Formats: sequence, C-alpha cells, structure tokens
Amino acid sequence: MLSITILAVDTLKKPYWRQAAEVYLKRLRREVKVRIIEVKAEAFGDRTRLRAVQKEGERLLNQLNKFPPSVFKAALSERGQEFSSLKLAELMEKQFQPIVFVVGGSLGLNDQVLKECRLQLALSRLTFPHELARVILLEQLYRAVTIMRGHKYHN
Repeated sequence: MLSITILAVDTLKKPYWRQAAEVYLKRLRREVKVRIIEVKAEAFGDRTRLRAVQKEGERLLNQLNKFPPSVFKAALSERGQEFSSLKLAELMEKQFQPIVFVVGGSLGLNDQVLKECRLQLALSRLTFPHELARVILLEQLYRAVTIMRGHKYHN
C-alpha cells in the first residue's frame, strides 16, 4: 500500500481549512496510508523573516532526517515543476517507497529544505496561502490515486 506523509509548517487553524482538508484525507485514507506531521511556525516581523524561515527549515529538516534515504521527498515550491494530474499519478505510481510532501508556511521553504528534496513541485504559477496549498495538495493526491486505481473521479 502506498504511504504518503505530508510534512507541513503550522496547523490548519481555521475550521474551514480543517474541514476541506478532512474531506480529502478521509477519501485518501480509503486508498492509501496517509499521515500529517506538523511543525511549529515561527513568529516573525519585517526584520525577522529570514531568521523565521531558517528556524522553520531546521524543524522541517529535523523531521525529514527521520525518514530513511529511500523515501521520495517532494517540496512544494512556487519555483518547482508544474505537473498535470495525470503526470502526478504517473510519478506516484512509479514510487515503490513512501513519499513525503513538504509544505512550507507563509514564508515558504528555505534552500536547505529544497535541496533535501528530490523534487520541487509547483501546484501552479500562482501563489496560494499555505493552508490552501495543503488542501489543493490533498485534493490532487486524491485525484492521482483515483487515476491510478481507475476510479471515476478524474474526468
């Protein structure tokens, strides 16, 4: 069974984000093993943005280092590759090891985290709030799994 971990900065604080995420988590968990790991977001101001993204990066790297090297790591990044839903399904189908998707907070991901990941994935060229990015990722993962299984969700 495919195993997916979403490693994210911060929790989904607003009920509407949690509800939207839960819809796709519930669907996904019928098909694959899914877990969410959340690390603490760092408070920041105009002068402390760089320090905050570094602290969040350290927390993410601490979690990433707990996974064996064989785990496929993908970071969500606005500078990453854009995939169609079919291409994402194809990528996931080729993975015989667990997959970790890393979602940054409101400041994004630092370069060390991006370098640790084998793939940088862009959900779009548009920029989204990190909460919405997590919901979109969950929906796309569910869509990819339904494509892999031949279910009638995608088109």
